[in-house]
Amino acid sequence: LKNRLPCIITVMSGLINVIGMITLSVFFDFGLYGIVGITTILSWIVNFVFNPIYISNCLKLKKSTFYPIFFRHIISCFFLTIIFQIISRMFYPSNWKEFIFIITVCIGLGTIAHLLVVLNKNEYKMIFNIVKRKREKK
Repeated sequence: LKNRLPCIITVMSGLINVIGMITLSVFFDFGLYGIVGITTILSWIVNFVFNPIYISNCLKLKKSTFYPIFFRHIISCFFLTIIFQIISRMFYPSNWKEFIFIITVCIGLGTIAHLLVVLNKNEYKMIFNIVKRKREKK
């Protein structure tokens, strides 16, 4: 079973998280910032350091296999944050219809921006072929 090590890492991360939260909130008076901070740091360590290396080891792939897509997703999040901040400063909904319209615009722009940043040429071609086949069926 290859589940033993991830389970141990998850349990250890949880224990360190609880100890860190108590320490930062009680002894250092960080309050909620300590709770959010320690959880964020541990999540990043587990999800960006341990998991990709362990998964690539189990799949017998290069250790760096998953990192390029991680970085593309982080860049996408950065751009989406900027886009949504601009939209939220330009439009302030005063009723439900406007709110739903702005959400729809954000979904559309966000999807397009995310796909432009995250996908590579082969994936663009694959999506284009899927859309082309769907249109030919109609």
